[in-house]
Amino acid sequence: PMVLIDRKIPDFACDVVGLDNAQAATTATEHLVEKGFEAILFLSEPLGSVNTRRERLSAFRATLARHHGVVAENAEVQLNDGAMMDNVLRQFHARHRGMRKAVISANGALTLQVARALKRVGLIWGSDIGLLGFDELEWAELAGVGITTLKQPTWQIGYAAVEQVIRRIAGTNDPICERVFSGELIVRGSTSR
Repeated sequence: PMVLIDRKIPDFACDVVGLDNAQAATTATEHLVEKGFEAILFLSEPLGSVNTRRERLSAFRATLARHHGVVAENAEVQLNDGAMMDNVLRQFHARHRGMRKAVISANGALTLQVARALKRVGLIWGSDIGLLGFDELEWAELAGVGITTLKQPTWQIGYAAVEQVIRRIAGTNDPICERVFSGELIVRGSTSR
């Protein structure tokens, strides 16, 4: 018996427990719109078949489709490709001069690389550009003015996954289910007005 946590496997029927990616990405995107950002870049690693990236990007696009006048862009960058990351951020910033710009980073590891790239290209989050990252990072409150994050309820997700795998071990024949939990937006200086 097994339960998948956070990620689905294509064409594999199995219980899944994780973040409500659509709700979380909608919350994050709406926050940036409410803060007056006019151009928003959704950055992720290559989408591939990773459902979390696809679901977050889809919700980002759907949310901004309801906000006419806000520019929605997305880019895929390998985690270890610093030169490409620098280039993507530099070009995004240059394309939208005079507008309030922000970046949404699809996961914690990528947020660290975005923060490093912004430093390399001379952009300061909280003043030159907004920054919002998925996953609460231990260092997020300490970096500059702090980085706004979308915190996953990791304890609840882990507990629910263990409960479900125990039910499966005990022999339950319930239909395969997906259980999702809401994330929590932790607002810091990187998305302030």
